[in-house]
Amino acid sequence: MLDAEKMLEEVAAEVAELKKMLEQLTKGVIPKEEIQLLTIKELTELLQISHVTLNRLVKLGDFPQPVRIKGAGESARTVRFRAVEVLDWIKLNQQ
Repeated sequence: MLDAEKMLEEVAAEVAELKKMLEQLTKGVIPKEEIQLLTIKELTELLQISHVTLNRLVKLGDFPQPVRIKGAGESARTVRFRAVEVLDWIKLNQQ
């Protein structure tokens, strides 16, 4: 199997998993605290875009805003993206 086909299958599987999570969330099965957060690396691999493109989309307001995470004594430089919001964005932007 070609690398591109394998990557497409992996992305499709991840999207299917996100869809399942969204369905569970809307049914109230998943508590709010357990909503999956994606790292920049996970997101760029899932969408097959560079981090530069991701940053541009966020700055333009064309992509869900990240959640800033602040640990004890740290600045809020760590960011994550809500998987549910990313899935909604994917659905709205499919061609």
